Amino acid sequence: MKKITKVVAFLMALGVLLSLNAYVIASNTMSASESERGELSYIMENIYSLIDFEALCMIAERREMNFSDNTVSKIKRVYDFNDYTYFIIEFSPCGYAIYDNDFTQLLEFNARAQSPYLNYDDGLIYAGATQYYIKSIKSGQNSNLTSAKQFDIDAAVYTHSVLGTEIVMDDDTKIFLKEQSANMAEAIESKKNTISMLEDSYSINAAEATEYYASLRNYTSITNANTTGFNTSGNCGYVAASLIVWYHYDVLGWSDFVPGGRYTISLVEDIQGDRADSTYGPDIQNALSWWSYSHGAVAENRWQETLPALCDLLPASESIYNLIDDDRPVIVLGLVPENPRDFTGIAGTYMGRSANEKVDHAITVTGVVKVVNSAINVDYNYYAHYGWGTAYNDVYISESVITKGAAVYY
Repeated sequence: MKKITKVVAFLMALGVLLSLNAYVIASNTMSASESERGELSYIMENIYSLIDFEALCMIAERREMNFSDNTVSKIKRVYDFNDYTYFIIEFSPCGYAIYDNDFTQLLEFNARAQSPYLNYDDGLIYAGATQYYIKSIKSGQNSNLTSAKQFDIDAAVYTHSVLGTEIVMDDDTKIFLKEQSANMAEAIESKKNTISMLEDSYSINAAEATEYYASLRNYTSITNANTTGFNTSGNCGYVAASLIVWYHYDVLGWSDFVPGGRYTISLVEDIQGDRADSTYGPDIQNALSWWSYSHGAVAENRWQETLPALCDLLPASESIYNLIDDDRPVIVLGLVPENPRDFTGIAGTYMGRSANEKVDHAITVTGVVKVVNSAINVDYNYYAHYGWGTAYNDVYISESVITKGAAVYY
């Protein structure tokens, strides 16, 4: 664990904030398209006053990347499935950052990858980490690409901008996407309110913070693992499981844990076996436990001959931080049933529903930054591998934009 004490620069100069608010009021007399274009132009002109670029450089530097020479190339407005708005900043030659609607919170940052919305300007939908969609209109239909408000009508098609997969908009999926969007917006707003309360009631300067950084001792073993083409059928939970297995072999010395000693798609397939595609914690826990038992792996620094996998439902952020600090990579899975006890024990199934109905994702956490403003305000951010190859292998995300249904680990 590394402790970093600093004064975090204010994310928005007061003059720029007042000017932006004045612009928004004035824009009420314009058409929607004129107003949005004008606002984005204004933000572009003042972007380095609105964001803390040095903070982005620090996030990259912790992971041995230089981001200081990157420049802002474009700013776009994105929506969630309830029409809350966010901004994505695209950098050149690569990288992107996603902020809330007034640039007070960094939600997601990736110094390695191109923007998930690169070459798209309309119908941009953001439903949290890993959830990037493009709204398009079916031929012969009329609808509004600007927002997601009418996403449940038959005229719209929603395609994942990175994976190219289309969402099947059944009733359960619509409810889930709306709830996920609402939860994300609520978490962001709650964080703003907490900071405001601390400043007003306790005279605490929210810009002064202590950061504690926990990282796997050799996180590059996972970030360098190329999972391109592995995540082809919704089996992201097993892709994440393979990264956990690989780390225990490659870094922690679990002999015979990876047959052949190479990280390949065969490892994913062998861990999954004949299990259904799933991102539910108990399924991945069972697969990892079986792998450990069946391969008799032995770690140099542990007395057990085999190591059962553990699954924490609705895990605490501090628990994930402590696991990473103990050099134990963690799979964070987005979904959990309404009642965890309703798990049927059937692979890929909760309460009789197929896991193929889900649209959420499993990520592998390799680092955590804990930000402490006071004894009652602690915030967490994660470095995560999405399982999509090498471009989205070290994404920095706020806990506001993920749902922690379960955590699975050895």
